[in-house]
Amino acid sequence: MDYIKAKDIDISKKTKKNWQEIVDIIAELTDVTASLIMKVEPPYMKVFRSSKSKNNPYNVGDKKELSGLYCEEVIKTDEKLLVSNALKVNKWKNNSDIKLGMISYLGFPIKWPDGDFFGTICVLDTEENKFNKKTVNLIKQFKKLIEAELKNIYQKKNLKEEIAKKEKSEKKLSTILHSIGDGVITTDENGRIDIMNSTAEKITGYKLEEVKGDKLEDVFKLVNSLSGESVNSPVEEVLATGKIVNMKADTTLIDKNGHIYQIADSAAPIQEMEGKIQGVVLVFSDISRDNLTGLYNNSFMEEIIRRWDDKKQLPISIIMIDINGLKLVNDGYGHKQGDKLLIKTAELLLSCVTNKGFVARWGGDDFIVLLPRTKEAKARELSHEIAAKSGEIMLNDEINLSLGIGTSTKIDSEQDIYKILHSAEDEVLMDKLTREKSARNLLLKNMLKTLGAKSFETKEHAERMERLSVKLGEKIGLSREKLNHLSLLASLHDIGKINIDEEILKKPSALTSVEWETIKKHPEKGFAIAHAIEEFVPVAESIRSHHERWDGTGYPQGLEGVEIPFLARIISIVDAYDVMINGRSYKKAISQKEAIQELIGCSGSQFDPELVEAFVGIISD
Repeated sequence: MDYIKAKDIDISKKTKKNWQEIVDIIAELTDVTASLIMKVEPPYMKVFRSSKSKNNPYNVGDKKELSGLYCEEVIKTDEKLLVSNALKVNKWKNNSDIKLGMISYLGFPIKWPDGDFFGTICVLDTEENKFNKKTVNLIKQFKKLIEAELKNIYQKKNLKEEIAKKEKSEKKLSTILHSIGDGVITTDENGRIDIMNSTAEKITGYKLEEVKGDKLEDVFKLVNSLSGESVNSPVEEVLATGKIVNMKADTTLIDKNGHIYQIADSAAPIQEMEGKIQGVVLVFSDISRDNLTGLYNNSFMEEIIRRWDDKKQLPISIIMIDINGLKLVNDGYGHKQGDKLLIKTAELLLSCVTNKGFVARWGGDDFIVLLPRTKEAKARELSHEIAAKSGEIMLNDEINLSLGIGTSTKIDSEQDIYKILHSAEDEVLMDKLTREKSARNLLLKNMLKTLGAKSFETKEHAERMERLSVKLGEKIGLSREKLNHLSLLASLHDIGKINIDEEILKKPSALTSVEWETIKKHPEKGFAIAHAIEEFVPVAESIRSHHERWDGTGYPQGLEGVEIPFLARIISIVDAYDVMINGRSYKKAISQKEAIQELIGCSGSQFDPELVEAFVGIISD
């Protein structure tokens, strides 16, 4: 019966108990064998409640297939069915109820309020029964009683669903509001705060529970960034006109703690279907902050400098700060570590400057501190504090924070503030000349130490390679400069592995294709690290090329023959030999004789044949 629409709505224990009492009362008053409430569950009819009368063959939970049943006819016709004696009517000959001895039947459909079928209420007897009018009316009244209960159940379910739907919608709205990057504040029709998302809380400095119900203008204080004069809240204009209002680009917000933010915002009416304004939604974003560090950005700092460049603020000091070796950190450890160093620097500057002035990220690795009404001596005292504390900061026990710092002070209103700034930048450059080289060397030393700990590129391996490669270089007549480069290359050739996981570097089994592709990137990484340090530039190309093969099948560039830098050809032979005779976790050590045979076997394919011949000569002596 595909046409039957049924519902799967839970019926409470209390209701089931009430309905059990109904079928028991009907059976007692009508003196029938069985009184039932049946539930349709296509393709079956299920006994939902069954009277406790004697000889009743039906049990709660029994199911019968919809095939010639009395109850099926009731639902099919949606009408009362009265069968006095089914044995006298041919259509009921296959009715399974007759097999139970039930030859007489009276039943009514029971329906949900929306017209879908619940099932039937019926009585059945083992004898011919014409069911008098009193019995018909009795069952009809109980049918109405049950349907009234179904209506109540249905309405409660719909109410719960509406509440759940509303809660889900509100939760979704809340999630959206709190996940978007812009600040959002809504008000009621009187301009009083109703909703505020987390971004709005962060920018204004207020929590929603502090200001809910307050007038927006008491919390959202706006001034013109050029004149400093108060600006009316856009909410008032929206409530008055019913139109969207966009704020001008020179609008500044002053937060709870007096901090200033350059913002871009718009306000729009919240309207009912009839057009009546229910409130206002204000959406605004902070365009004054650097996304990574949270400091003021360059463009807003320019505005702050312009605003505070006033003779009333003299003397005005500027401190410029530059992170030494940030490019080396990015190339060696990855940009995430570089970003952490930027964030640490921002935190350091804020902790030192506090409320004395303004701090901004001026460029990639540059920061600026503006100090109104601050003499040069005080500014230099602060810069010394910043430098001292920076020396205490280290990431992951291997990346030291080193800063180049410069200070300059404007003491006369006729002085150009940007010349003061450039003077501070010049001082940074002088400071970097003395600090940056030592900072880079310390960073590289830490890199090599870390690489030795997480891989097989140990100090001993580098020393053996240096000894053998220099010995080979001397035999073939390299200059002292080239021998120095060769010695440096022995230490640095695998520096590009610094950012590869230890699990890959020390994996005892074969690498996966993805892991192998990761390994193959290390020559390029090593090239970038060496190229960032002036004194290592001469070996940068050899670092990139030490996995190239004489036959052109190596990586990363597929160089062939003499296209491969000469020092890289030497180091690849020495590296392979040292690995063979000392072994790795994934490869057992072999004898010197076996290693020599391997080198000779790869001569002309993997290695430069002339260099193999020379190298075999020195290790055979």
